[in-house]
Amino acid sequence: MFKRRAPADSGFLLSFLINLALRPEWLALALILFILHKVFGWPAYFALLALAAWVLVSFGITLVLSLVCRGDSPTLNTPGSQTTSERLRKRQLEAERQEEEER
Repeated sequence: MFKRRAPADSGFLLSFLINLALRPEWLALALILFILHKVFGWPAYFALLALAAWVLVSFGITLVLSLVCRGDSPTLNTPGSQTTSERLRKRQLEAERQEEEER
């Protein structure tokens, strides 16, 4: 029913967990706000918002980095457009032809 987009060895989950571990400032803020909730009766949604921000920011950064590393960036292929490697290959062939003509 649902297709799996990433291969099993993509490492996204591990990268996400490492990203969470490397961003403890949001967790610390959530813990402080939770303590303030228990001690002074502050609303608990402040702590929940900080916790949600910690998870969502880490997920977003991990997602962007995994897409960049996979090379799935969209490219504009219009008729007549050439990639850099095609242009370089074309220049190389032209240079080889000129060398042959000079001989």
